[in-house]
This record gives sequence, C-alpha cells and structure tokens, in this order.
Amino acid sequence: MARFGSLASRVSLLLLGLGAAAPGAGCSPSTNSVADGGAVQDFSPRLRDMSSCLPPPSNYLVNADFETPSSQATDGNGAAKNTGSPPSTIPSWDGCCSQGLGGTTWTVTQAMPRCGARALSLVSAMATTNVLNQALDLRAQAGRTLRLSGWVFVTQADPGAALKLDVFNLGNSSLAALSPPQTSVTGEWTQLVATGTVPGNDRVQVRINTTGSLSAVVDDLVLDIQ
Repeated sequence: MARFGSLASRVSLLLLGLGAAAPGAGCSPSTNSVADGGAVQDFSPRLRDMSSCLPPPSNYLVNADFETPSSQATDGNGAAKNTGSPPSTIPSWDGCCSQGLGGTTWTVTQAMPRCGARALSLVSAMATTNVLNQALDLRAQAGRTLRLSGWVFVTQADPGAALKLDVFNLGNSSLAALSPPQTSVTGEWTQLVATGTVPGNDRVQVRINTTGSLSAVVDDLVLDIQ
C-alpha cells in the first residue's frame, strides 16, 4: 500500500505540473523564434492568430492582399517596375515613375505572405519616390474621413531609405493622406496607417511609396472610408 500511495503521489504531482501549463493552451499559438527542426522561421500570423487574417468589413481597394492570380504570369505571380515597361502584370496595380539610375521592382511572392498565399515583395535601389499605385474614383465620398493601412516587413534598409503608404490627389498633385515612414529593418510585420479627408475634385491614387535603397514585403492593405 505504501508503494501504491507513493506512485499515486507521483501521478498527482505530474498532473499538477501539466495543469500549470494549461493557461497557455487557451491562447493563440505564437511563432517561435526558431522553428522546430531548425526550419526557417514562419513570420505568417496564420497559425499564431487567425483573427488577424479575417477580411475587413469594407475595403475600397481591389486586390489589396495581392491574392488575385495574374493571368499574364505562368505562376500567377505578377510583377511591375517603376519604369512602367514592361507593363505591370499585378492585377489592379501599376508602377511609376522613371528615373535615370536605380528604381524599384515589385513582385508578387508566395514565399512570405502575412495572410493567405501571396504578398508583395519590393526591392528599391536609389529610388526617388517610386510608387506602386491603384487609381480610384472616390468623388462620391468627398469630405469623408479615409483610413489607409497596410502591413510591411522590411528586411534591409540603407540610411535615408523610407517606405510609406499614401493617398495622392491626381487633380492638384498633393497628398490627401500620408503614413509615417518606415526607415529601418522591422524584424516582424509592422502596420503603417495614413488618415485624411477624401478630396472632392478628382481621382486619387493609393500608393506604396519608396525612396532610397531597401527590401521589404507588403501585404493586406485596407482603404476604409467613414
């Protein structure tokens, strides 16, 4: 009986030890700093927090998460250049603008999406306000408050480089909204937000804007109007 009691005590202690870790079981799984088996770290929040990948209630952008396959690319992953040549194969997005040296290439990738299967990879070299843009007619929403947001993961940034989101008024060539610049490596997905007022006179462009030399991934843009 003494031996049985000793065994029962050990089992009780073991169960108590397992119970101490139970609170974590109710939380969303978190991405480890080093993946199991030494694999590449998964920076996607799909497993870590499914709620962060729910579609927004409203979004005025088309192909805002870059999930729409390109019919002009054999693998479905479109691309664009700041020169506009060859023409963009990223559905609903165009590249601008030409410069003497350097520039930016945007490529849809399946390597590191924040959510879903695709994201936008960009590489800028000595960029002078290179933008991937989507033109929208929001005149029916004139005077209302807009909020543009998106997630960025900067993997390399030279001094003076910057990645921003903005809304550009095509009528008077002014900014209707501009996010704070991301000027350094992030190490994780970081949200940029720009707020402003919808202009009433002309169409606008929603833009992913880079200057300098940097590499980054962009995903899950949302344009909401209140």
